[in-house]
Amino acid sequence: MNKILFPFEVNNPVYKEAYVYAVKLARNMYVELILLNAFEIEVDESITTGAYNQKIKSKWLDAYNEVSSFNTYYIEQFARVDDQIKVPNEYKFVHGKLDEEIKKVLNEDKIDFVVLPTFINSQKNKEVIQLIRDDIFKRNVASVLAIPEGFIYQPIKNICFTIDFKKLHFNEVYFKTLGKFADIFGATIHFVHVNSSDKAVFPEDTDVYRSMMKIIERNNKHSFESIHSKNIALALTDYVAENNIDVLVTIKHELGIWDKLFSKSTSESLTFKSKIPVLVMREKVDVT
Repeated sequence: MNKILFPFEVNNPVYKEAYVYAVKLARNMYVELILLNAFEIEVDESITTGAYNQKIKSKWLDAYNEVSSFNTYYIEQFARVDDQIKVPNEYKFVHGKLDEEIKKVLNEDKIDFVVLPTFINSQKNKEVIQLIRDDIFKRNVASVLAIPEGFIYQPIKNICFTIDFKKLHFNEVYFKTLGKFADIFGATIHFVHVNSSDKAVFPEDTDVYRSMMKIIERNNKHSFESIHSKNIALALTDYVAENNIDVLVTIKHELGIWDKLFSKSTSESLTFKSKIPVLVMREKVDVT
């Protein structure tokens, strides 16, 4: 692990809980946290250099004060447990558009995770999902931890990994990465397969199943369950509720699940956007 990127806006409380997750990840993984804020400034031809610099300074201070408020909130909630934040971090407060600056950081720094909130506001959520799809997934540069608006941090004890028994390239790489993630938090992995077909599934002869069982055999607190349901989102919703799942994990190329979890649905009750965090692993992560 190298770095975690946390892009944020000022005066938007949605980012506060997402920041807690970013800090917790950085603390447990012993990595650097990059705090990115981008701001735009309206100027005209008459503006002086001094006035322009003052505007820049004002925006920079706004971002710095926002991080200070994040830290205050974090310490108030977790000081007894964590004492203090103790996370190496870097401030990137820059003049520009946030989505463009995220692209630059992803290109320039070795980012392992991007932590982002998702929003109840459908237009705002659409922008976040487009950013994740087009600028992170398509270029395969990082894993994404998406924190639903309104979700309050809770320790990661139970992880649900959605598994498909079709051929999964580099399945042992994914499972090793998932196992390390679970070990960091002392969490239990629930491997879950949702079969939406009328045909029976016999996974025992697949490489994916054998790789999964190796993990379960090494640590018997991990488990596997196959569920038959025509509605994948509803089946996962029920499983998450019944098993106190803290994070749902899927793989980048399984975008059908991502769509079901975060796109606008005919029934809002079938989405996860106000339920639990979702970790989408980037494709083919190298593990040493």
